[in-house]
Amino acid sequence: AVVNMAGVQLRAGDEKIMARRARGLVFARTGKEERALQDLQQVAADLGAQGVTDPLVEAEIGHVLLLKEDHERALPHLRRAVDQQADLASALGDLGLALIMEGDNEGAARALTRAVEIDPGLTRAWYNRGLMHFHAGNYGQAESDLARAAELAPDNLEIGRLLQQVRRRAHQDDP
Repeated sequence: AVVNMAGVQLRAGDEKIMARRARGLVFARTGKEERALQDLQQVAADLGAQGVTDPLVEAEIGHVLLLKEDHERALPHLRRAVDQQADLASALGDLGLALIMEGDNEGAARALTRAVEIDPGLTRAWYNRGLMHFHAGNYGQAESDLARAAELAPDNLEIGRLLQQVRRRAHQDDP
């Protein structure tokens, strides 16, 4: 319904930026990443021409780019989002993941920690922080974060498998 109404508004010339914004956000949340990017990037450009940044639009562009495994292009959007609205837990979680991919574990740890402070139910932030700790050899911290992610998403087999792997590795390294 939102997509249809936004299309009507776009054809009528009413509130084009807001109609395209709504449509882009719905596309992003329904797995239509290419269509989402087209709309959201146009909104960001139109708002940018007015000297305005919409943190939700920037965060969603960054998220979609991460889904497309393009962390380099995602980073500036995610940074703009959290610079404009520091309490966007989801954007902070995505920023943490992008920073991990850039090799900036210190920045990633700060972003992911802030994300779980704001939203303790943000499973992917717990998971990504646990994964980062695992790769750094910090098995105790990895286990703690992954255990929390497993509590939040008990049906997620990937989290369970990684948690088991961390526990095995931690016990192998114990003297």
